Amino acid sequence: MIFDAASVLANHLTEVVRDKACLLLTLDQLTPVLENERYQPLLQELAARQVDRVVIWRSLRLLLEERVSIRDLLTILEALLENADLTQDPDLLAEFARGALAAEICSGYANDQKTLHVFCLEPHLDHQLQTDESPILDPLFRQSIADQVRLAEERGLQAILLCAPCNRRYLYRHLHPSHPDLVVLSWNDIASDYNVNGVGLVSL
Repeated sequence: MIFDAASVLANHLTEVVRDKACLLLTLDQLTPVLENERYQPLLQELAARQVDRVVIWRSLRLLLEERVSIRDLLTILEALLENADLTQDPDLLAEFARGALAAEICSGYANDQKTLHVFCLEPHLDHQLQTDESPILDPLFRQSIADQVRLAEERGLQAILLCAPCNRRYLYRHLHPSHPDLVVLSWNDIASDYNVNGVGLVSL
């Protein structure tokens, strides 16, 4: 297969833009998009629940940070509104939006049989992380993660860690610097018509 220099450069730039999309989206850029008439009823209801455009913008940036498309803005706004009485925290609102976008998230990582190959945490680790950050600071924990990422890559698979919803964002933030290609999903990110195949287990 022959690759010309222009195609290689274009592909590289596309990847760079995807990786930096969260930084490229400014509040000024988002504002005219939100002015669309179809979004106004939702925006008014969100504002009444103390979810302003800055909170929406921050939530969208969090989605983009992990390469989640925000093209379906209507669905995202509906998810934010549905949970606005529970929280105005962009981190949590972004997690609720991910649940609404589960089918799209899964489609990016599943095979033709709609199956995602994942590795998981031992149940006691998933539970412990909800109240105690010590496992993630343990060198053995980080080595176990590294081993699972390596094994996935050796099998030609996308490395995907599946964990409890309450731990997902926390794990992503801590693991992304050392494993930038690792995808961290929660059970809420798995659409009902997709299957999960466990290929590894993180243990201590």
